[in-house]
Amino acid sequence: MAKSKELTNSVKNLIIEQWKAGKSYRKISKTVCIPFSTISSFIQRYKKSGTVENRIRSGAPRKISLRSLK
Repeated sequence: MAKSKELTNSVKNLIIEQWKAGKSYRKISKTVCIPFSTISSFIQRYKKSGTVENRIRSGAPRKISLRSLK
């Protein structure tokens, strides 16, 4: 399965503005050219968290310290 692209903050803000203006998910998906399901899941996540920022992801700890990078 291919990895998906993240939505940019400007696109996220545009989606939220249109949603708050009363546009339907279908109309938003057509104007932004993003699938309906993506719009739907993004707005549901926005309702739950109240922000457009991405959640912190877990991951493997760094192998090299920031000090050694300098």
